[in-house]
Amino acid sequence: MTQPSKEIDIKKLYLMTFSGAKFLITQQQADKITELINQGAKVIKITENDFMGVSDFRGIYNAEVVEDELRRKQGQWKCEYGNWHEKGQECGCAIAKQYGL
Repeated sequence: MTQPSKEIDIKKLYLMTFSGAKFLITQQQADKITELINQGAKVIKITENDFMGVSDFRGIYNAEVVEDELRRKQGQWKCEYGNWHEKGQECGCAIAKQYGL
């Protein structure tokens, strides 16, 4: 069983693009981006000098979703007990739970 990555802050949101780029954003920024998209914006200012077309956006996700996707891409899988395992590793969580481990 592997532990979650400490690299991703679960309190943050990520704006993800179809190209795979991830931008760490605040809830306030996510709300503003959503508002602009709902108003029909085609391009959104990301930084002082950078703009991005709305059609490039894949979505805004919480850190847990981003971490789950990263783990799956690395070949890990999640058992019915909610624990992550390496590719090819058998799940022993039922036995561990049975014996209080």
